[in-house]
Amino acid sequence: MMNGRILFCGVACFVVLALGLSGCGGHHHCDECGEPSFTGAYQGSGINSTGIFSVTLNIDSSYNITGTETQVTGGPGTSTVTGTVDNGGNASITLTPAAGSATAETGSMQFVGSGVIQVAFYASGSNTPIPVTLGVASSGIWAGNYTGTYAASPGVTGTASAKIDASGNVSGTLSPSTGSGSSTLSGAISPAGVATLTVTPATGSAVTYQGGAAYNINEQLTLTCANGSATFSTTLGYQSPAARRAFKLRS
Repeated sequence: MMNGRILFCGVACFVVLALGLSGCGGHHHCDECGEPSFTGAYQGSGINSTGIFSVTLNIDSSYNITGTETQVTGGPGTSTVTGTVDNGGNASITLTPAAGSATAETGSMQFVGSGVIQVAFYASGSNTPIPVTLGVASSGIWAGNYTGTYAASPGVTGTASAKIDASGNVSGTLSPSTGSGSSTLSGAISPAGVATLTVTPATGSAVTYQGGAAYNINEQLTLTCANGSATFSTTLGYQSPAARRAFKLRS
């Protein structure tokens, strides 16, 4: 959102938006009725040109969208979100900051899991996708096993593996590219993408970082955190328990 974001339905789909739903017997995807019900309250996050942002949305029975988008990394900023979505997942939203001009965005929502919506938004006149993942409270939008890379100041890089449970609790291992001694990674990610992570080296003191989490357009989990001037970031690819579906990108 802030510079774009939102998503659709399908059995065993995935997201960059996780939204909660009702209708069709209370299911988030409806084989028997042939179309998704987007009605519900959702939380999630996305990535725009400024950084990672949190999103809270409500979609009523008439498919009107209301909510709030708040920048988590890259500087402060909160916008109200208003808009609509149709049964096909075609969403139009307007982001209105406390100061400055409103931004119109469009995107195609899709369900990529139970209660999880993925969508790539586009600001008016822009071809740059803004990925957003939304989910209902019980959707566990971050849950899974991941592997990838990490970087920490000053100049430490290496490989990372992590497991995130349905409640957003994080556990993992960091292995530096040079030197010896792995570190453990622990912490939690909220449904709105706010992350608190602790890196504990084999020797020395643990450091706790705070920041944001979101799926990028390649469906990699991006964590960007800081502790004063010290920074920690990861790019993690989803490994299991199932393959993710791709974002619906504008052709």
